[in-house]
Order: sequence, then C-alpha cells, then structure tokens
Amino acid sequence: LLQRPKLVTSGASPRDGVPDMTVISDIDEYGINTNLKVRYKKNDIYTYTGTILVAVNPYYQLGIYEQDTITKYAGKKMSDVPPHVFATAEAALTYLQDQRKNQSCIISGESGAGKTETTKFILQYLCAVTCSVTRWVEQQILEANTVL
Repeated sequence: LLQRPKLVTSGASPRDGVPDMTVISDIDEYGINTNLKVRYKKNDIYTYTGTILVAVNPYYQLGIYEQDTITKYAGKKMSDVPPHVFATAEAALTYLQDQRKNQSCIISGESGAGKTETTKFILQYLCAVTCSVTRWVEQQILEANTVL
C-alpha cells in the first residue's frame, strides 16, 4: 500500500513546522494547529499525517501546480518528496498501475476549503503524467469537474 513519509525523525516540535505530523511528540489540537500555522506562513500549505494529506487553502495562487512541479513528483514515492496533492495523486496512480485495483481520493472540507480546486489539481496531474491523452481529451476531463 502507501508508504508512510520519512521526511523527519520522531520527537519533533510543532513549532518546527514539520511536514509529517506523526513525528510530533505529544500531539494535540494545539500542536496540530501550531504546526499547520508555521507551515502556512512559509507557503507550505500541504502537510502529511502519515499517508493522509492535510491542505490549508491559501485563497491565492502559489505557483506550485506548474509543469516543473508535476515533473518533480512524477514517478516518486510520497516518502521521497515534500507533501503535495501531486504526491497523493502519484501514489494512487502507482498503486492502480502496480496492483490493478481501483483507487479513490477522498477530498473533504467545509465550503470554500478548496475541494473543487484540489480535484482539478489531481485531474491536471493525472492528465499530465499519463501522456497518452490528446489535449482535447485532457480538456474534457478537466472540464468534467463540474459533474464531480
């Protein structure tokens, strides 16, 4: 299945803004919020909790969804790259290809949290890395998001 990210050793402090919150000692609500806030201030809007990806909507464009970012995550394990929705999409795609089992990405959050945008980013990534679709097909897939 998915491998737990190995980006930081255990015993970290939330004030460090660690990329995987499972390594924080004595984790509680305050620690989670502190860690997310520290990362958010550095424009690190994605944070792992094991294999779960937590996203904090910045409500503005960060430029972290371009082709160079797609290339950075293509073919990589979650444990080898910083937290990002592309890492989650790559993990699902890899498992689908290796195990031939259907995959799902559950995207949840309150109204305005960025669920629709996240869905678009996943579809954008999958279209870009599969390379076997034409630009027209890619556009149709990306526009299908309204059905989702």
